[in-house]
Amino acid sequence: MQTGLAITLRFVAEAKFFSGLINRGTSDIGYSHVGAITTAYIAGKPVLCEFGARARPAGAAKAGVQYRPADYATFTRETLVAIPATRHEYDAFWMQARNILGRPYSWRTLLGFAIGRNVPEDGGVAFDCSTAMGWLLLHCGILAPALRERLRQISPNALYPVAEQLAHDRRNRCQ
Repeated sequence: MQTGLAITLRFVAEAKFFSGLINRGTSDIGYSHVGAITTAYIAGKPVLCEFGARARPAGAAKAGVQYRPADYATFTRETLVAIPATRHEYDAFWMQARNILGRPYSWRTLLGFAIGRNVPEDGGVAFDCSTAMGWLLLHCGILAPALRERLRQISPNALYPVAEQLAHDRRNRCQ
């Protein structure tokens, strides 16, 4: 798998109200958001961007699944996890990302994090940040299909160790 390609997930925390809600019912790792880092072309110029779902608008990007400039917010914590990928996996990840672009944010999941319970699904139309990233990893073939059912209530804190393990296993497989 020595392609030099990687899907880079960015796990962050903010000193904001929504970050506190997300962390409340999850774990003490401390991440409240995850997105994928890429270069997008805006007005013909390359711009480092984050692709993901956000509860609040950020700059010109509305709430929901969007591309946003990578510096759209000030983070109190940030960790990048580069998951090695084949050309097929990498292309499939970003093709699926285009398919969910513009979808609304899943407020039900945020509510579930806040109260520490699994809230009934919204039919797969809306995404929170970690569900979107998990869904993309699943649909490009990186994440095992057996984890599909767990994606509906996965927090950034729960996805972080999964992403770390995937990155570690795939790096070791390449050596």
